Amino acid sequence: MTGELFARVLVDDEERKEIQKAISVMEDVRDAYEKTGLESIEFLVHDLNNGISALKGVLEKLYY
Repeated sequence: MTGELFARVLVDDEERKEIQKAISVMEDVRDAYEKTGLESIEFLVHDLNNGISALKGVLEKLYY
């Protein structure tokens, strides 16, 4: 048996500002990692991109 559960994350204006700050910091860190060119940190860049996408999804009121 399989199933899926969908939820919508509701945030107020103050929480939206905090999420936007977090996205900005994560993007800065990702950009710094990418500049190193090290293959050993590619998984970190990938994880940061996933986190950024998830937070942007919350701001865009997407369902998960």
